[in-house]
Amino acid sequence: MASKAVAVVGDAIAVPAASFAPGPIVYTSYSNLSIGGTAVIYSVACTFTHSSTGATEPIVLMAGSTTLQKGSTGVLVNGDSQKGALGNELKIVASSNLLTA
Repeated sequence: MASKAVAVVGDAIAVPAASFAPGPIVYTSYSNLSIGGTAVIYSVACTFTHSSTGATEPIVLMAGSTTLQKGSTGVLVNGDSQKGALGNELKIVASSNLLTA
């Protein structure tokens, strides 16, 4: 089974549709799980705002089921993405790997 890189704070990218601008990306992370001192994340959110109409589109990307889980919450991994109805997208570009002893 191939492994995927685990996402940490800073690994999310906001991809706006035409005429939209992304707001800040908000990360939700585990307090006791990190890689190289950077917290592993299980959710990201961003609100995109249309430059002329002011219309907004909030996008939330939640971790799906993964081998590494805390209760029912997994971790975001490289390649995870969520695209909204207006074409805005949040995606994960990660390169961190967890090692076990």
